[in-house]
Amino acid sequence: MIDDGRPAVIFACKSDPGSTIEVDPSEADGIGQPINVGLIEVTEMTSDGKSKMRNGLRWLLYKLEQRHRTSPLFF
Repeated sequence: MIDDGRPAVIFACKSDPGSTIEVDPSEADGIGQPINVGLIEVTEMTSDGKSKMRNGLRWLLYKLEQRHRTSPLFF
């Protein structure tokens, strides 16, 4: 979650070796750490990587729904 309570996560989707645009996961993590945003390294090449994608999106949607229920000023 971002420090002000908004849910957020960084998905390192281009971290697969050999992808056309390879992103260094430690760089992505370095972007999120100062604002308290977690990193999930995902891949479409394994069932574990696909599961991480689904679970990460479920978590984000769950947190957004939770925030919507508790705050009349949801943005």
